[in-house]
Amino acid sequence: MCFFFFFFFKQKTAYEISACLVGSEMCIRDRVRKGVTLFNENQYQEAEECLNRAVRLRPAEFKTVYNRGKLRLKLGNIEGAIADLDKATTLKPEHAGAHELFGDALMQTGKEVEAALQWRLAEELRKKR
Repeated sequence: MCFFFFFFFKQKTAYEISACLVGSEMCIRDRVRKGVTLFNENQYQEAEECLNRAVRLRPAEFKTVYNRGKLRLKLGNIEGAIADLDKATTLKPEHAGAHELFGDALMQTGKEVEAALQWRLAEELRKKR
């Protein structure tokens, strides 16, 4: 005796596919890329919205936190920049640019010693390359 089973799979709509991609690697990369592009085009508010969404989806992703920190520093949100860049240097301590920007942000709050330490770390990391 033979039994045949047929499985019917409903084809997903574009909306269903995009909904399941939210939070995926591709979605995060796209948001960061779009945020950086908007930043480079001086569309700072839109860039911040894009990067905020990326950070909400992946708060421990270096690129999301680092790029939002750069943007916040540019916009004068020094406390936000310090928080993001501090986290970025923790997530990727070998990234010289993160240390340099962290130093820049610290200097704007008058924390000269801490800023000098970050700049020195950035310099040492660049020498290692």
